[in-house]
Amino acid sequence: MTSVKHIPILFNDEMVRAILDGRKTQTRRILKPQPVGGALWTQFAKGYVNGNGDNLICRYGQAGDLLSVDGVDGALEITDVRLEKIRDITLGEICKEGLAGSIYEFAPVQAGFKFFAGFWDEIYGSGSWSANPWVWVIEFKRVDSEVAA
Repeated sequence: MTSVKHIPILFNDEMVRAILDGRKTQTRRILKPQPVGGALWTQFAKGYVNGNGDNLICRYGQAGDLLSVDGVDGALEITDVRLEKIRDITLGEICKEGLAGSIYEFAPVQAGFKFFAGFWDEIYGSGSWSANPWVWVIEFKRVDSEVAA
């Protein structure tokens, strides 16, 4: 039986407010190191295995683990973890990243992707959106202090 891990994770002030407002329920973090030669992964129930048979474990946790965030009472319970290329994000997921309350805030639709690309480059450096790195997509929900204890 595995125990629940408590893992600290950093968010900027804007994203902490989005978590508190209930707008942010996903985060993306760059996979380190990035694969070379277009490595392929196979998803299994408990994670990913690359073409060499190596396990890839998200350092931010797995479903059921708790993330602690400065400025957030309680914790964030991880509900799902997966790998994808950053540019595979959907407009709905951009909203789940806390950047909008609804997809209807982006008109035309391309404005949402352009906005997220700028946001991503601001965090990870100019050209990081164009580089299209592999990222961990971490979905979560807020839980109260008793659950997080």
